[in-house]
Amino acid sequence: MIVRPWGFDIDVDFELDEGEPPTLHHPGAEPYCVILSAKVGGVEVYEMLDNAQLMRLEAAVMRACNL
Repeated sequence: MIVRPWGFDIDVDFELDEGEPPTLHHPGAEPYCVILSAKVGGVEVYEMLDNAQLMRLEAAVMRACNL
């Protein structure tokens, strides 16, 4: 998936869990995203990202997936 959280294309591979709604016997689960790979211009940049940048990238993926 291509996302643009900083105004340029980042090709992201990720795992996404859409979460679960709460029930009478289960509190439910929030959706979450785990970034597996992030490439800019075909170059892997995942290892260069700090935690805040990864969180922003995960949020961009979740917005793109309407979560």
